[in-house]
Amino acid sequence: MRGQRRLFRLSFLLGFLLISVPVYASEEVRLVGSEIRETLMDKTAISTDPDWPYRQYFQSDFTTIYAETGKRSSLGKWKTGNDLYCSLWAAADWECYQLWKTGKGIVWIAELNAVRYPARLVDGQQLLEK
Repeated sequence: MRGQRRLFRLSFLLGFLLISVPVYASEEVRLVGSEIRETLMDKTAISTDPDWPYRQYFQSDFTTIYAETGKRSSLGKWKTGNDLYCSLWAAADWECYQLWKTGKGIVWIAELNAVRYPARLVDGQQLLEK
């Protein structure tokens, strides 16, 4: 009887773990191609990183406005290609990032160094705090 209870508990625990793993693994989903455009177009990304507070608006004409408190806003361009989001700023080269959707918003992952930049998305242009 004790052996059966132990086996039942072990089976229950193993079943719970197997069910939990796919839920955890699906918390972040990499966006590709048109998913990136659909996710960003006419939206504002608001950084959730307290060390780097910024807002960036993605216009439907593929221009973008980057705003950081206490600094002058920048106008740039954005595009998608090779399943990456890329941005271009004055006198620089295109910088590209993977874009992941999370339960809390999005995460940019830099292609160059794999640094993660979390943000949340809101509809429309919301470059100023309300």
